Amino acid sequence: MTPAPAAEATGNQWAVLIGAEAYERVVPLQFTVNDVRQLSETLSSYGGYQTRHLLELTDEQADADSQPRIQTLKKRLPKWLAGPKPEDTIMVYFSGHGFQSADGKMYLAPLDFDPQNAVETGLSVDWLRDEIGKCKADFKLLIIDSCHAGSEKNAVDDATMMSADVIGNQFKSVAGVVTLASCKSDEKSQLWYGKQRSLYSYWLTEGLKGHADRDSDGRVDIDELHRYVDRRVRHTAEASFSRAQTPVRIIGPRVVGVPAIVKLRPQEMKKLLANMAEHLANLMEEHRLEKVGVLEFSDDSQLEEVLGGNFGLLGKYCGDEVERNLTLLSQDTDFRVVDRNRLREALRAQGGFKLADLASAQRVENLAEEADQMRMIALGSIRGRKGPIVRLQCELKEAVSGDLIGITGGTAEMSEGEWAMMGQSVVVKPEDRAVVLTNARSVAGTTTGEVPATVVDRLDQKIDQPHPLSDPEFTDKLNVKIKVGSQTLTPVFVDNDCYVGLKPGDNYRIRLENHSGDLVLVKVLVDGLDTTLKVAEKGLATELWGMPVASLDEAGHRFLDPNGEEVRGRAPAWEVFGFTTQTGKRGKVRLFEVVDAKDSLASRQGYSEQLGLLTIAFYEPASGTRAVGTAAGDEQEMEIQRRQGPRPGKLMSVVHIRYLEPSVLDKLGQSAP
Repeated sequence: MTPAPAAEATGNQWAVLIGAEAYERVVPLQFTVNDVRQLSETLSSYGGYQTRHLLELTDEQADADSQPRIQTLKKRLPKWLAGPKPEDTIMVYFSGHGFQSADGKMYLAPLDFDPQNAVETGLSVDWLRDEIGKCKADFKLLIIDSCHAGSEKNAVDDATMMSADVIGNQFKSVAGVVTLASCKSDEKSQLWYGKQRSLYSYWLTEGLKGHADRDSDGRVDIDELHRYVDRRVRHTAEASFSRAQTPVRIIGPRVVGVPAIVKLRPQEMKKLLANMAEHLANLMEEHRLEKVGVLEFSDDSQLEEVLGGNFGLLGKYCGDEVERNLTLLSQDTDFRVVDRNRLREALRAQGGFKLADLASAQRVENLAEEADQMRMIALGSIRGRKGPIVRLQCELKEAVSGDLIGITGGTAEMSEGEWAMMGQSVVVKPEDRAVVLTNARSVAGTTTGEVPATVVDRLDQKIDQPHPLSDPEFTDKLNVKIKVGSQTLTPVFVDNDCYVGLKPGDNYRIRLENHSGDLVLVKVLVDGLDTTLKVAEKGLATELWGMPVASLDEAGHRFLDPNGEEVRGRAPAWEVFGFTTQTGKRGKVRLFEVVDAKDSLASRQGYSEQLGLLTIAFYEPASGTRAVGTAAGDEQEMEIQRRQGPRPGKLMSVVHIRYLEPSVLDKLGQSAP
């Protein structure tokens, strides 16, 4: 299409989704109902379509008036198409049989279609074209997924099965209509039994989830969608079915600009990362790739300051979460994810691998050889953040040549805990949670309208304020100190950052003080690693520590109870010595020990310079709930009991302390205002 800019749609999005499967007089089809179900879920969850503007007509509808029979279609389609206004958009999707009668007339086949009586039982393409033409919506998208593989065995004398693009061409003269057809006239629309879907409709829904959003503007437009689906369908058909299937696009008159099909609704970050891993797994299988290494997500260079640059933990978490999901998906496939320990050692052997090294073919080739002949790299990025909304994208590349195999991505909404992993230190006050309307939020150029200001929006406004530990009003209630032996280290404050000097060989402790008089819960990460022990649902302890970067939302918590027995008669202070590896009377802790950056636990979790970061997040107790580069130094035994109590509620504050060599700290202190 002509790459002219399109005005942002301000109206509603409508869709009627028709899936006919259990045909009564012609061969039944498979997966069409599932295709409609998945497309409807995608439009609702990812595309923001309102339920009242989604009409599903499939076999599984209990109401006979919602099943794709001829009388239902003739009655409901005109009413539905009359609903949209000029500023609205509408999608009409059909998955089922298409026929041409002996007199040359074309029909879409309802469940009760009779080839010997097509005029009375078929949905006339001419009739549908007229009804769509009457629709007032300026942009109308028609999607035809017909001529399914295997259906040719039902050829009859009275009607001939028609391909999707032949049917779609009947709409090429309708103003404002773009038609997407699943295959060309001499091809079949393949069924993907492993996915229980039509091949075309599977990649259609994946594209609408955000994977087709190549320019990361928070929208999937008609050009992006067709390019994505065309590439994926053609490749999968050839690689997996040894068949040709070529999606077709037909553009009618008066289609203005490049209309958006969906304006992406932000997803939970964990859900989006899991979906991205599934997409990468599909790419690995399709291309018959054997081994992939997952690197941490980098931030957009223009947003480095906002995202915390090399000091944030969010990129590490995203990379680790994609790798964890990809590893699970690989268990039933032929590809493998490079072992985390092997990748750590390979990165270490490179003498410190940095983001800039990805541009060096020799450096990447050396890394690939060291990392068990790793030939593929999954490289993610964090892009276009505005408030809690952030765009994630991950490229699958050939390690040495840099050839791009595919891209996956989507839009996520960060939780408070995920925002807190970006490296800023703030105090959350009650007024930060007040609901007031703010100006329209723009995500990479996409206006989402007037919205309530979120807590994250308010916290973004605080990142230029001094560090909380430099504020006596904060430290009189809650405080964090770093100790080595009997010495309490003096912090250096530079704007919103707090630094302490630690040298290799130091065993340090994190002292937590609660003078507020109230119970406070706290989570402690060291270089992004959870310092508490993971416990199964039934309370069975497992000795897991120093694992991949933890999300603050899922990290373990500790209780700071100034009225508790453990601090009765002394100052309400608690010290975290190291990574807990076992609880109980013979509890065990691996002491925090400072080592050279290349030898730290964190350096073996990724490849950037995100080292030397302590994250301490304080929480209010939730009401009504019950709970059942630092290296690990020597192990010590002490009593570590798991206390029953409330789970973390609202975030009260997050404090980040960066540690570095004392000589560097001295220079920093001299330059600080």
